[in-house]
Amino acid sequence: GGVEVSIVGYPYDRRRIAWLHAEDIHRRYIEGRTAFLEDLEGSFAIMILDRNRRQCLVIIDPYKIFTLFHAALPDGRIIISDRIGEMTPHLPDVSIDRTAALEFFNFGFVLGDKTLLEEVRMFEPGRMYTIDDRLSLGGEAYWTFLDGEGNATANRLIDAFDTHVANGLRLSERISMPLTGGLDSRTVLSACMGAREKLHCYTHGRRSSDDVRIAGKIARRFGIRHDYYEIGSDIIEHIPEIARSMSLHCNGLLNTVTSAHFLSSYERESAYGELFFSGIGGELLRSYYMPSGEEGGGTLEAFAGALRRKIQFGSDNGIYSGMSASEAAEILDGSVRAELSRYSTDDRRTLAECFYLENRIGNFLALSMRLLSRYFKTFNPFLEREMLRMIPRLPDALTSGGELQRRIILHNAPELARILMDRARIVDSSDSIALMKHLLQRPFVLARIYSNRLAGRRLFNFSFTDYDAWLKHRHREFVMETLDHGNMRLGRLFDRAGLEGLTRRFLDTRSNLLGFVTNIMSAEIFLDRLGEPGKRRPGA
Repeated sequence: GGVEVSIVGYPYDRRRIAWLHAEDIHRRYIEGRTAFLEDLEGSFAIMILDRNRRQCLVIIDPYKIFTLFHAALPDGRIIISDRIGEMTPHLPDVSIDRTAALEFFNFGFVLGDKTLLEEVRMFEPGRMYTIDDRLSLGGEAYWTFLDGEGNATANRLIDAFDTHVANGLRLSERISMPLTGGLDSRTVLSACMGAREKLHCYTHGRRSSDDVRIAGKIARRFGIRHDYYEIGSDIIEHIPEIARSMSLHCNGLLNTVTSAHFLSSYERESAYGELFFSGIGGELLRSYYMPSGEEGGGTLEAFAGALRRKIQFGSDNGIYSGMSASEAAEILDGSVRAELSRYSTDDRRTLAECFYLENRIGNFLALSMRLLSRYFKTFNPFLEREMLRMIPRLPDALTSGGELQRRIILHNAPELARILMDRARIVDSSDSIALMKHLLQRPFVLARIYSNRLAGRRLFNFSFTDYDAWLKHRHREFVMETLDHGNMRLGRLFDRAGLEGLTRRFLDTRSNLLGFVTNIMSAEIFLDRLGEPGKRRPGA
């Protein structure tokens, strides 16, 4: 008695390969306090209320796939929830965090523990927090990315990846996973080929996209159960309603305007699978955030600026009230630099990977996992404690250009490497037939890529969605109403003429502003939903 446990997410015992439920954590906590952390894997947020010791523990998974939010009340009490919308009615006042808003507009995610509200913060990954009877909050790391020891080789990492995926396959007999034309889903599939009978794969998007065509080819050739979910008018016509309905669930941390297709696919796919294999985190194996060339060196300030430019959407930061574009860039550079300064390493590639793990995964990609957890248990093939600790110690040559993932595919299922990826990219250049197809098709792809770059806008669409066209041609009023300066919760952040000019450029010209504009719209929708009757109305 005296101990209560609650869990958000899906932890499992990494030694016994078995799901852990609240009663399992309760028993282990009674027997050995927090010793169970050594065996904990998966994606989760755990709260343990120990009345006997007059304390509450909050434990967040190492990847922040699931996290909780906390805020202090005027009387010293701390409120904790997985939904910001459930917290704000209890707060006497809420205000918009300008830095977090700038980050979200420009990057599509906030950095660190911030949310769009100054009064609400997130718990950080890989940490156990203690709230004592004086209501003071303290935290300590139980896992960090940089704690690895010894040599790391390609073979060791491949073995660790394959073992981790094999463990995931033991957790369920009915497994769903996305299949695209990219490298991440191909890598995961290669490790699952021996258990194809458990798999059901799906692809969503426009029928003409590379993803749909390539996924169908793989499924037919290797006898994998597969469905294609078209993003049709039933979704496209209801983008505004879907964006609003998702907003509070995503806590203002996801672009819900361009994520309207997710829920339909998850719902349809849930008929076939119990456990969902995600592809998030694969970019860690190819140093996705490492700036190229000389930008990857220099001072920390220069590196932070290079990293900011790499992750920033096409944007117009001259639209703010009382702040120039250069001042906005300085704030964003400072945010990135502050995050990099937290990591105990000077190695530039490792800094980029730490930043990716804690911010892109924890504050962006994790949101899709939280959405699909309404329909599935979740498993992350690229996220496992010991495997991740090898990555900083791998040679640079292995973590650039997808080399490591190519080796995983060739080791597990060389026949998968013979099918070209999207944009006619090749997995195995030593395969003469695949190389010939690549050489024939790649020039046409490059011509389209460079046409887009020269034009400064998207003349050719390589994506499996086309929200740019859908919003411009079917939902102009939705865009204009959401960005109506006089009625915006965010209005005081923006110069009226600047915002109106941005809206016109987005709607009436070809541009690269889709992400930036819809990030602003998503933040505004979230704040507006918080301001509905019975909820605290935030203001800038």
